[in-house]
Amino acid sequence: MGEILLEVNDVTRTYGGRGNGRQEVLKGISFRLEQGKCLGLVGESGCGKSTLCRILSGLEKPDSGQVLYRGKPVGSKEVRGKIQMVFQNSLDAVNLHQNVLQIVSEPLKNFFHMNREECRKETARLLETVGIAPEEMKKYPQQFSGGQLQRICIARALGARPELLLLDEPLSSLDVSVQAQILNLFADLRNDLNLTCILISHDLKAVYYLSDEILRMEEGTVTAIPSLNTIVRPERF
Repeated sequence: MGEILLEVNDVTRTYGGRGNGRQEVLKGISFRLEQGKCLGLVGESGCGKSTLCRILSGLEKPDSGQVLYRGKPVGSKEVRGKIQMVFQNSLDAVNLHQNVLQIVSEPLKNFFHMNREECRKETARLLETVGIAPEEMKKYPQQFSGGQLQRICIARALGARPELLLLDEPLSSLDVSVQAQILNLFADLRNDLNLTCILISHDLKAVYYLSDEILRMEEGTVTAIPSLNTIVRPERF
């Protein structure tokens, strides 16, 4: 077994007030994720996938249990920036009044205190990494297709130099042909940057293609799907 990057221990989350209004969304979720691996997370709508993703990112706290990143609590100062998310709807994930340079350079300023020229150079490099020409950095989100804007969001996430990417339905708002391009980009980034990923998706083909292990969520609990070793994956999706 490789080094454990993420450890989830008996995490629970309930919404609502007392009585019939309470909804137990997560019921003692536990799993471990090795560095460099991709975990696929599947399940029907309402099973708790997105809630779990927000807790893993530190955006939301569990009612009980803990999430540890290299032994440190998620949300602590030591973990800041090491976990980044790529969201389902790229238009909702960016400020429409900012150009690409401003969007991608946000983590460069926040985490590494880069000056203007350093931000411009690093933004150009990050855009090239995800297949966007650096000359596009002065454009605004509305001037890009959905697939292009998702690539820009990926570049912004990479700007924080994360070790773990949380991919929350990153393909579902894209055309089928574009989905394949973005999925292949994730595969390349995993190999090139040794990224660890959690892919939340309804697309079982995408999950089987990218993931080393799959968990099925059902009514707030998880079970492993132990059949990955029997699958012959294509080199490209």
